[in-house]
Amino acid sequence: MRIVVENIRSKGRQLRFSQADDWARNAAEQALEGEVSELSGELDLQRRGQDVHVHAQATATAAVPCHRCGRPVEVKVESEEQLLYKPARSGGEDDHHHEVELSDSDLDVGWYDDGALELSAVVAELIALAAPSRVLCEDVASCEQASGLNEQQDDVEGNSAFAALKDLL
Repeated sequence: MRIVVENIRSKGRQLRFSQADDWARNAAEQALEGEVSELSGELDLQRRGQDVHVHAQATATAAVPCHRCGRPVEVKVESEEQLLYKPARSGGEDDHHHEVELSDSDLDVGWYDDGALELSAVVAELIALAAPSRVLCEDVASCEQASGLNEQQDDVEGNSAFAALKDLL
């Protein structure tokens, strides 16, 4: 969903979203890398010149694969952020051929193109900021069993990560 920045009124624009909104659900699934079962949130867009300040909050629940065994794990994230979006810098046709140096202040800024802010990118960023970097099953023993980490081979003692290299030396 795209919002034309010039059309954001002086009092701002508030928008609620849920799992029923395809654009928001797709953004949450992209951010969490799993199928979303619950999603709700609000965006409060305030335009200041060409900048867009967004107060955003969301709650999302998704089935995300365990990084160890691959079985789905239910992950719930809650996020509330203040986000800033500015118009993308345009240096002309050859812009993609040159390196762009970013200052520290540029690292906390999002960018929009063609005078419109893509709200799915805002929701994806909001949820990605709260998403866990690694998802693991709560029951470590069954997770290890499902992933084969507990299996021991006849000629290898223990669970050495380097056992596969033994025959190469």
